[in-house]
This record gives sequence, structure tokens and C-alpha cells, in this order.
Amino acid sequence: MYESFTIILSNWCNLRCPFCLQNATINNGKEVSAESLISFFESGKVAPKVFKLTGGEPLSPQVYEKTKKIVEYAISKGIRTQLNTNGTYKFTGDFDKELLYFQVSLDGLKEKHESLRGNGTFKKTVSFIKRVTKIGYKVNIMQVLQEETTRDEVEEFINFSVNQFNIHPKFQRMAPSGRASGNKEVINIDYDMDEFIENKGGNCRGVKYKCTTPEGKSTQIGIDQHGNIIPCPLLGKYKFGTIFNFNEFKIRQEMSSKLKGCTCCYPDGYKGEVRFGHI
Repeated sequence: MYESFTIILSNWCNLRCPFCLQNATINNGKEVSAESLISFFESGKVAPKVFKLTGGEPLSPQVYEKTKKIVEYAISKGIRTQLNTNGTYKFTGDFDKELLYFQVSLDGLKEKHESLRGNGTFKKTVSFIKRVTKIGYKVNIMQVLQEETTRDEVEEFINFSVNQFNIHPKFQRMAPSGRASGNKEVINIDYDMDEFIENKGGNCRGVKYKCTTPEGKSTQIGIDQHGNIIPCPLLGKYKFGTIFNFNEFKIRQEMSSKLKGCTCCYPDGYKGEVRFGHI
């Protein structure tokens, strides 16, 4: 049974990041309710143990009530929950700090981060990280690597993150999906960057990581903001039914026949043209 769920709570976001996987802007049509999601998780068709809540921006006023209901449900069931955020909104919730943790987007130091996410965002995000860690929440820091990202920038950012927050950051390569769907620059990225980052104490998941979800072998799956079943946010264009007509056998069968050779920065595997991937 599926156990791990990446849930796109909404398409609403206050930022317009050039590499956004969702091309998040405003709510685009009727979005699935928290109550419908909870009913699905209670249906007995799945066995949820892990939630990854994303958007859009889950902590925005436009989305937070929905986010809160899902988090409250998850905590009540002992489901470990990662909440992805850009860190520009305050968070005052008091939840189980062993079950809820944050992944916060911080794309370099001030100049670099604000060139991508807008003026004033760096200070807000840094303040968010300090505030939630101070009250006991665990935080992952995530930076999106782009073609122009240099090793000096990466090393400087890792040092900043460790010195400021005592957190070793994670890195995700920019993927041609969502707002960056027409951008193939990932092909030109320095492929030795993974090892460089790991040697500096960071973590990079992308080129060398091959996901088993598209092969129909994984216990993880995605749900988009409309309740459609998707492999993951990177492959949101592929729909395999909805939470209202969920059929695990059919999903796994169809997914394995349609999706092959996928990695986190090569959605669809560019028709099998994956240069680095564990088999």
C-alpha cells in the first residue's frame, strides 16, 4: 500500500520563483478540500505514515486553514509531516515537534536569493528559520542549484547555513518542470557538484538519484491540489485517477507502462536519455 504522500495543498503563492515546479500563482480552479483528503486517508485504501505538504505556499493566509487541518489530522495519527515553505509568513502553530518539521527554501545568500525570490525575502526567511528552530522545530534548508551556481557560492552558502543555524543545507537541481518547463539548462550543470557538496557536508539529490515511483514499485505517491493522483510534483502532468476513484493496482500498472528512466532533475528521463542514474 502507499504510505508516503506528497500533497500539493494549493497553487496559491505570494512569490514567482523562476524554477517553481508548480508555476504557482493563484488558485487555479476548485481545489480539493482538507475534509476530502482526510476522508481518503481514512478510507483504508492507503496506509499513510509520511506526509510532505507543499504548494504554492502552505503558510499563506489563503491556504493556512487547510494546512492546519491536515497537520492536525497527521499529528493525531502519528504521521510524520514535512511542511515546505518559502519562510515569508510567520508561523505560530504549536504542534508535536517530533512529528512536524519544516523544509525552508533559501536559494543562496541575500543578493542571490532576492534576485530569484524578490526584495526583502532573505531577511524574512532567515528570521523564520531562527524563530521556528528556537521553539524546537527541526528544519531542512533547501537551495535550488542552477547552471550558473558556482562551487564558491555553494561552499559560502553551506558555511553560512552551518554558522547561522547549525544546519547543513540540502540542494536540489533545477528541473524543467512548472515555470521552468522550457528550460533544459540542467543538462549543462556540473555533474561533479554532487560529490563536492557532500564533501562539504551538504546533501544533493538529483542527477544520481533514480526514483522508483514511476516504475510502480514505490510506497510513495503524489496528490495535486485538485485531488488527482500524480507520481510526484515534477510529473504533475500525468494523472492516474483521483482520490475519489483510487485504484492502487491500476495506478501502479499504468504508471510503470508510461514512465521510465526518471530522476529528480530529469522528469520523464528525457525519453531515456539519463546520463547519471542508479539502475
